[in-house]
Amino acid sequence: MEQRFALHHLTETALIRFQHASQRSDESLEEWAERLHNPALYAFEADSGTGMYQHEIKQMVLKFCTGCVDRETGLHAANMHREYLDDVIKDILQFQFNHAAIYGSWG
Repeated sequence: MEQRFALHHLTETALIRFQHASQRSDESLEEWAERLHNPALYAFEADSGTGMYQHEIKQMVLKFCTGCVDRETGLHAANMHREYLDDVIKDILQFQFNHAAIYGSWG
């Protein structure tokens, strides 16, 4: 019985951490992705018992975008409807580079 309730508590904790996560101002996109991935993986894997499904991966990608320090770029990336974090990171970096090239320094 203790294991049953302990697992539920840990799953809920991971979900709460996932839902309230946001990128830190001193954190790179890659660090932010890694930090978000851990609670998402545990929460969704523990919930389903088989790992993350495509819907859960999409939730992680959307949370990554909406949790970015750079809100404008995060919104741009969210509107791209990517399926994988690697693609989102590339989109964000490309957006920032292009913005800096056209308008000057970014951030």
